[in-house]
Amino acid sequence: MQDREIQHYHMTGYDAFFQEALPPIKDTLDKTLGDREGHFAMAIVEAVQNAAMYARKSPEEVAIDIDLVATESDITVKITADTKEFDVLAYRQRLGRMARDKHQREKEWADIIKGTQKSRGYFTMLMAVECLYLDVTGKSVTLCATRPYKPGHISKKIKDIVPRFMLEQNGVIIEGEDLL
Repeated sequence: MQDREIQHYHMTGYDAFFQEALPPIKDTLDKTLGDREGHFAMAIVEAVQNAAMYARKSPEEVAIDIDLVATESDITVKITADTKEFDVLAYRQRLGRMARDKHQREKEWADIIKGTQKSRGYFTMLMAVECLYLDVTGKSVTLCATRPYKPGHISKKIKDIVPRFMLEQNGVIIEGEDLL
């Protein structure tokens, strides 16, 4: 691999992601990451699905940008779309309270949501990444993993995944632990 591989995709519509961006992204992940079960790719699909689902326009009309940067040591994928606003800080603080609660911290997310789809997207992403940066406006999410990818990073426990959830504001990363 070169010192750095950079890919950028700009597409309109959720379906375009599967046709235009996902195949070359999967090729890059297969060559560079070593995630044989595809956990990181699933996290990317989930991020794009969230972008389409919560977009200000319809899933067919939403403009989605994806930036992938693969280096010798890590890979980052940033998904950006014009999504509806939500209180990102309050959401992260709620997750922080769960991670501190001695009864909830040892649970898996599925045990907490009990069959609903509430917040499934972020937890699907968090289980597969080393860290996730969410822009405080909610308009972009960046997924990060080190290379080689280690299945040991996969965890479903609240105490393990919530600290991976960080916020980004004006290019500054706010560590997840700083919010706990």
